[in-house]
Amino acid sequence: MNMENIVNHYEILVARELDRLIEEGDVQFSQAELEDIACLALNGLSPHYIRSQVDLLSHISDKDQEATQVKVRKAVKKAVNHRERRQSSRED
Repeated sequence: MNMENIVNHYEILVARELDRLIEEGDVQFSQAELEDIACLALNGLSPHYIRSQVDLLSHISDKDQEATQVKVRKAVKKAVNHRERRQSSRED
């Protein structure tokens, strides 16, 4: 079976949230640090596998989309804070 079209929806959303934070200048991390943050955030979210974004968006309400985005933002913020604390403790 070919599973190339099956993805964890949260991977897409976490990447978008990190891109948003980078564009706004809210975070400044290396690529490796961003990957660590993405892993931390994703580990805090239950996987949600989809075959296509179109399929998902046609079956989810606006309210559920908003709730999902809030969960992603919280998970990313928690991961960024964790990474910043680790970085700060190394500098001390």
